[in-house]
Amino acid sequence: MSHFVAQELAGFLKQTSLFAILGDDLASRLAERATMQRFSLGETIISEGEKGQFAWLIFSGRVRVLKRLDSGRQVTLGTQSIGELFGEQAILTDSPRSATVRAAEDVVLFRIDRVDFLEMLDHSENLRQYFDRFMHERAIQDFLRTQTFLGKLRAKDVTSLLDQLELREFA
Repeated sequence: MSHFVAQELAGFLKQTSLFAILGDDLASRLAERATMQRFSLGETIISEGEKGQFAWLIFSGRVRVLKRLDSGRQVTLGTQSIGELFGEQAILTDSPRSATVRAAEDVVLFRIDRVDFLEMLDHSENLRQYFDRFMHERAIQDFLRTQTFLGKLRAKDVTSLLDQLELREFA
C-alpha cells in the first residue's frame, strides 16, 4: 500500500468508533499492513463455513450479512456500512465463518490479515475488552434472528429491541 493511502487509512481508523482508542503508532502500523479491495454489487466477500484469514473494514459502501438456516432458507442478519468491521468473529474464535457477506452496493474495503488483527488486540486491552462485549452481543442478536420468532423482524428492529433490554445475571 502506498504511504499516502496508509496515512489516509490511519486517519480513517482514528475516526471510526471502533479504532478510535488505538494509539497513533498502532493505527499507523495497522494501516501500513492493510490492503484495499473493491467489490461490486452482489459479489460475495466471505462465505459461511470458510476459514477466516481476514477481517474487513468498510471504507465506502454497504454489505449484507446472510446466514443459511437448517431449513435451507437464507436470513439477512443485517447490513453494515462505512466504518464498520466484519469477519473478525472467525479470527477471534478460530472457527469457520458463521455467515456470508455480500456487497449490497459497490464497496471499498480494507483487508486486515489475521496476524495483524491479533497483534493489534495484544497491544490494546481496551480493544480486546470491546471485542469480548461485541462478540457476546452479536451472538445474542444472531440467535434471536435465526432461532426465534424475532427472525421475521428487520435486523435493525431486533437491534433496537436489544438496545432497550437490561442485562440481568442470576446465580
